[in-house]
Amino acid sequence: FLDTSRKSPSEVAVMMNNRNVHIAINLDGWTSMGRTNEIFALNGAPVQVQYMGFPGSMGVANLQWLVTDKAISPPEFESHHGERFAFLPNSYYANDYLFLFGKERQQQTA
Repeated sequence: FLDTSRKSPSEVAVMMNNRNVHIAINLDGWTSMGRTNEIFALNGAPVQVQYMGFPGSMGVANLQWLVTDKAISPPEFESHHGERFAFLPNSYYANDYLFLFGKERQQQTA
């Protein structure tokens, strides 16, 4: 883990290149209009992926992949996106609700 909070987006992109980062995953999408998208615009890694922060296409050329599912992104629409689709089997948003709400569910069934 490297704390880059005090680094500029260009410094972070250079650090990523110098450390041979192969894949970078953007978890913010358009939900964060700050430095994350700036870092991705500077191509910090040769393969850049969009996942979770925004369920659709980012509409930018520097993201090669969109992690999604067939409900959010029907395969027949891939040609209309800048990113290629990497499909998750059941949902684009991987989560374990049993873990998060396990205690509450146990109380309801008791």
